[in-house]
Amino acid sequence: MSNTKTRIKNGFMAAVAAMLSICMAVSLFSACGEASFLKLDKSAATMYVGDSLTLVATTDKTDAEIVWSSDATHIATVSGGVVTAVSAGEVTIKAKSGGVKATCDITVIEKQEEKPVEKKEFKAAGYKRSEVSYSAGSIAANANILKNRESKGDKKDE
Repeated sequence: MSNTKTRIKNGFMAAVAAMLSICMAVSLFSACGEASFLKLDKSAATMYVGDSLTLVATTDKTDAEIVWSSDATHIATVSGGVVTAVSAGEVTIKAKSGGVKATCDITVIEKQEEKPVEKKEFKAAGYKRSEVSYSAGSIAANANILKNRESKGDKKDE
């Protein structure tokens, strides 16, 4: 074989070996956790301050590394897909693996305190009552009803 042919053959073999090495490195890199698609189980949610919610990410790679982030950590934080509501507002939670990402928009609202209704005893126009309506306007209306009864001669509680 001529010297030129040997050099061409050796150069070609070296190029093929280099390309195979690059292909193997790319395949190994993508097989080591980079997903080609990523989806969250929720695209939107509403939470109360202090509550937690777990977002589940689905990818084509079982060993994909998912990086979670919040665009407003003063409203909600996220760690490993668990979102914790911190204060009222709107926040976007992001999941990312390699070049693919998915988001969930979350609205955080304040919890409304439930105030128990109290029964109070009162006297209106001389009548003793054990139940009252829940607003000041209703109490005044009840007092007028009792006052009218008194003027008609109904007996008062003493």
